[in-house]
Amino acid sequence: MDTDVQIQNKKLELIQWLSTIEDLNFLEKISEFISRENKKD
Repeated sequence: MDTDVQIQNKKLELIQWLSTIEDLNFLEKISEFISRENKKD
């Protein structure tokens, strides 16, 4: 499978998974992680 397609598929999986999470604390931790990663760039 093409790498670009694999990347897009993985992104879709993550979006679907995130949409099922109901735990606010967990979502906040994910958000903090994303913020830290974005600051590295």
